[in-house]
Amino acid sequence: MNQTSEILRKLGNLPQLLTYKLHRNYLHTNLQDIIVNEYPRSGGTWIAKLISTSTRINKLTPFSLKRSVLHEHLIDSSNAKQIYVLRDPRDVIISNYFHCFFTNEMNNAGRVIKMKEEFSFDNYDNVKDNLKQFISRMLTKPFAPPLLLQDFIDAALSNPNGLVIRYEDMKLTPLETMRQIVDFYEIDLSDETLTSAIEQHDISHHATGRRDRHIRKGIIGDWKNHFNADSAQAFNNLAGRHLIKLGYEEDESWLNQIE
Repeated sequence: MNQTSEILRKLGNLPQLLTYKLHRNYLHTNLQDIIVNEYPRSGGTWIAKLISTSTRINKLTPFSLKRSVLHEHLIDSSNAKQIYVLRDPRDVIISNYFHCFFTNEMNNAGRVIKMKEEFSFDNYDNVKDNLKQFISRMLTKPFAPPLLLQDFIDAALSNPNGLVIRYEDMKLTPLETMRQIVDFYEIDLSDETLTSAIEQHDISHHATGRRDRHIRKGIIGDWKNHFNADSAQAFNNLAGRHLIKLGYEEDESWLNQIE
């Protein structure tokens, strides 16, 4: 290990955090950084990789003063130009459940320990029985980041300088969705270049279905496998209007389809 690598190891995440703050607060406009903003578990990591690979603009690294791809989870009051990644909030909840209670390769062990202290379920595999309590907490007093999903959705839809990208569109029509993104940032790329990046990062090649992997399934509508009548009602009471606002449901009749 060289001297620079050793210094970075000892500093931990501090250089990355300071570089991010520098870009976000002072440099991103002049450098024309590409900002990918999501509520956790909405597909932002995947989309940031797609953008970085296709544009050859690196994801932010410590001490970089070059144009970068920034990936974040925050409500931005500055109305900066950015991409908001949105996903069916019910699928977001399910993905967060598995990320909160089962360790994976993304170094989430600390989160799992903390969440199991907060939720002393008898059996964490019993998602259906546990989900109502999890939803009630995550949609009122979320943990790491302390960011309400409902507030994030409202912020994304109200930023006049934002481009809303849906996870489902990236799954179903990836070329057209990537074209929206590069056009938004006025980057001229061929369909061949975009298709190559899409194939390289095809999420179906990485999804294992295993709960101990960061990319577990990545499918659309997985919430239907885990919601029951009680958890669906709890979700609807707290965020049902956001399903309608986003167009995932027309009304509350989806509740009648839950067994």
